[in-house]
Amino acid sequence: MRTQRIIVVYEDGPSSPSALAAENATGVVRVRDISQLDGALVEIVGDEPMESVLARLRAQPGVRSAQPDASMRVSPIRGPAIRP
Repeated sequence: MRTQRIIVVYEDGPSSPSALAAENATGVVRVRDISQLDGALVEIVGDEPMESVLARLRAQPGVRSAQPDASMRVSPIRGPAIRP
């Protein structure tokens, strides 16, 4: 599972000067705001490894958290058939 998108939660919301400064400092591009989280979905530009970008984002003033945006697939649970 390789993703180049990160969900970032900001202390003062995605429109704050500190949010914009954090994005500029780390070189990510905002995809969309996530108002329910006071955050945004951002995308990595270039070939920098995910862990490196995450570490730099988390170190920025005004960033509460940063996590990879990953989708997961769940296999159905197989069990005994229920018959009437």
